[in-house]
Amino acid sequence: MIDKPASEPAPEPAPAPLRISLLGRITHHLRTQNWTAVVIEFVVVVFGVFLGFQLTAWNTDLANQRREAGILRDIAADLKEDRQQIGTASTVTLRRLSAAHYVIEQATGKSISRLNTQTASTASVNLTGTLPIPELPPLDDGARRALWGAMVTGIYPTPSTTSFDTLIGAGEIGLIRDPGLVREIQNYRVVIASYIATQNQSLRPMINDVRAVGESYGLAAFADIDEAAFLKLVSETPHLRATIESQLGWMALQLTQLQSVDATAAALLTRIEAVIAE
Repeated sequence: MIDKPASEPAPEPAPAPLRISLLGRITHHLRTQNWTAVVIEFVVVVFGVFLGFQLTAWNTDLANQRREAGILRDIAADLKEDRQQIGTASTVTLRRLSAAHYVIEQATGKSISRLNTQTASTASVNLTGTLPIPELPPLDDGARRALWGAMVTGIYPTPSTTSFDTLIGAGEIGLIRDPGLVREIQNYRVVIASYIATQNQSLRPMINDVRAVGESYGLAAFADIDEAAFLKLVSETPHLRATIESQLGWMALQLTQLQSVDATAAALLTRIEAVIAE
């Protein structure tokens, strides 16, 4: 029988590396008066804290820049929609002006090139003295068949304030870093508020009164009309003629306001798109 060699004892595991906390190391260096090591450890701590704060600040700034870009894109989308509405309303207003001018010219032989205006100042337009009649497009056949309707049916745009109101309501106006851009956005809000007020308080109520005047003479807003008979009625009816001439002035005022609002919107949109592209 062969004796088996005795098995060798298993090697003992290596001791785990000694882990000393930062505070422990600093305490050890203080006890041993190793001031160089203390300074190094202190610098490491300060740098680590500083780096942590800096990373947090960078992340916050990046998030704010992304939010700012999102806000500006929303405002730009509103401005584009506003300009589209204003463009349509301007086209219709020019058509109304053309119809009114044609009726006065044909019924009275008087061609009106300028309108007397009282001094009028709003956030969107400033008028003093006279207001010129703009270049007018020729009347199409549809307008000639319904001259009264062409004058008293219009479009009244409603510029959007959703993005601006949301921005203010959320207290995020400070996210827009350019103070000049903030002022332009606020100014545009004032301009459209002024236009909407004029539209709702003056233009719309007045056109309702004008339609009532026409109806008293048998004129319907959406009916065809005999041009010759209508021109004869206007020439023989001072009340109706004066109503049309007054509307000519209000239409010109509306067009001037629309053009002013559109110019403000176009300038702001260009500025915002440049900031987004940076």
